[in-house]
Amino acid sequence: MLRALIIISGIIWLYWATGCSSKEADKLRFLERGNQAYEKKDYDKALFFYKEALLKDSAFAEAWNNKGLALMQLQRYDAAIEAFNRALASKPGYGEALLNNIKANLAVRQYFAALELTDRLDRVWPDSGIVAFTRGLVYMD
Repeated sequence: MLRALIIISGIIWLYWATGCSSKEADKLRFLERGNQAYEKKDYDKALFFYKEALLKDSAFAEAWNNKGLALMQLQRYDAAIEAFNRALASKPGYGEALLNNIKANLAVRQYFAALELTDRLDRVWPDSGIVAFTRGLVYMD
């Protein structure tokens, strides 16, 4: 009886661990592979894996943000801005995506957009030195 219960529990756990959340596991696996490629400075490969993660979950804010970072490394700033905007549409208070979006907007000299994003970042990270520093970069440029 105990052996049967252990086997049934194992089957249920296996189903739950693989079948139930395979989409979630797949998107995280693609994100991790993208991050590994990014660390190796293989930005095209990173983009491939981030796109695969986004096929699993089109609202995956972290994948959109990381895709934007890879696009920035390839100096595709307009596409990066779009990726950061998609990350923020999925997760409006995502401070890292706001900060990255500011950097991308500064790269294409979109100062008013960068300033507006800095105001949003200030609401997410109030009284943060990085917000004050970033605001200074916007005005300095």
